[in-house]
Amino acid sequence: MNIKGNKIELFLTSIGLIICFYIIILAITQTCQNNIDIDNNEFTTIGMVYKYEEGRRVENYKYKYYYNRKLYQSEINTYGFGGAKCINHFYTVKLSSKNPHNSEILLEKEIIDNYEILNSGFRP
Repeated sequence: MNIKGNKIELFLTSIGLIICFYIIILAITQTCQNNIDIDNNEFTTIGMVYKYEEGRRVENYKYKYYYNRKLYQSEINTYGFGGAKCINHFYTVKLSSKNPHNSEILLEKEIIDNYEILNSGFRP
């Protein structure tokens, strides 16, 4: 019984590891595809950080932006960009013109020009 139990435990552990590995590969593949889509169909606009959440290892920034007069929302997990100080500030956003949900906010490129902000779709 003990040997059989060890074999079952080893089998279940192996299945669990295979599933975890598969999920990681899928996530990496999706991220790469999104980046390629953005690079191949790049459109630049302005986005505003509207929420910040601090985790143990990463910071989550939620942002919104306009494309073709339609509002989109997204988020990025990163670290080291000022945290809550970024809320209600505007930054450059790269997105895919074919799939505007694929986007990336560039927190190192803050926009302070009111004309650019208004021209991107934001209103006071």
